[in-house]
Amino acid sequence: MLEGIVQRGRRPWLPNQGVTALDVWHADDVPTLGTFDLEETTVLFTAVGDLSTSSTTVWAYLPLGSETRALVADAEFDSAGEMQEFAESLFCNSHALFACADDFVLNQWGTEPVGAGPTAFLAAVIAFLEQVSTQLKDELADREGDQAARAASRTARRVIREQKREVSEIVARHPEFA
Repeated sequence: MLEGIVQRGRRPWLPNQGVTALDVWHADDVPTLGTFDLEETTVLFTAVGDLSTSSTTVWAYLPLGSETRALVADAEFDSAGEMQEFAESLFCNSHALFACADDFVLNQWGTEPVGAGPTAFLAAVIAFLEQVSTQLKDELADREGDQAARAASRTARRVIREQKREVSEIVARHPEFA
């Protein structure tokens, strides 16, 4: 179920065209924490960190089981911080989906296990970002490799053209070689 939650080009709080029943718990200009239904599953979503510091944001998604749905339905909070801590605690001891968005448009995602303890959620976010960093480095290396290959190809074609031109000049000066 994790892989089917998000689609490229969608908004993080509506990450799939099949989303229904969006329930926003908290918003700062955009929804940052809440749930939505996707097919027969309720999914918890949350933004990670401060959305105002960068145009690139990280989001976390967790399908909720029936016991957790009941716990969520009865939850009450005194502050936004308490609500966020509660949401992050739900990710513990699970496998979660994390996604990156540029200008609130999803473009990259992956899954990570979330362990137990107060820092487990952030540790999983860091593992996901390291995975994204590795993918981007690989893409960059591939692109640089492609550019180097194209440059080598251009160099080889240029050498061949120069050699043909030199041979043509020699033949022009020395018709006996023709």
